[in-house]
Amino acid sequence: MTNQNETITVIIVDDNPKFRDFISDVINHTDNIDLLGIAENGDDGFRMARQLTPNVVIMDINMPGIDGIATARAILKTVQTRILLISAEQTPDFEWEQNLVNASGFLEKPFQADQLINSIREIHNRSLV
Repeated sequence: MTNQNETITVIIVDDNPKFRDFISDVINHTDNIDLLGIAENGDDGFRMARQLTPNVVIMDINMPGIDGIATARAILKTVQTRILLISAEQTPDFEWEQNLVNASGFLEKPFQADQLINSIREIHNRSLV
């Protein structure tokens, strides 16, 4: 369990500019959560996660090029972090994929600001595997 006053560091990896803007706006207006960076694709997200070592990576599953599942796998092999997968398409495969990459959580788009913040805080409080 983490201290209530501890700052949670986050990066966003999503190819959709509207969702990146929404998520960053929510985080920037939330106490004790700091946005370290935003990536538009899996390659940049992987590099950013390795460089900045955030507590939580918010990762879109469906992106051109390297998708969120492959990126999450690569990040978790090299960085101690938690992955919050997000997607506009909820299918039974996503639960399997979430477990496959050992992601900490999943949110289906669209989601509300409070759902995002609660998910970030909840998965941050889980032990790293």
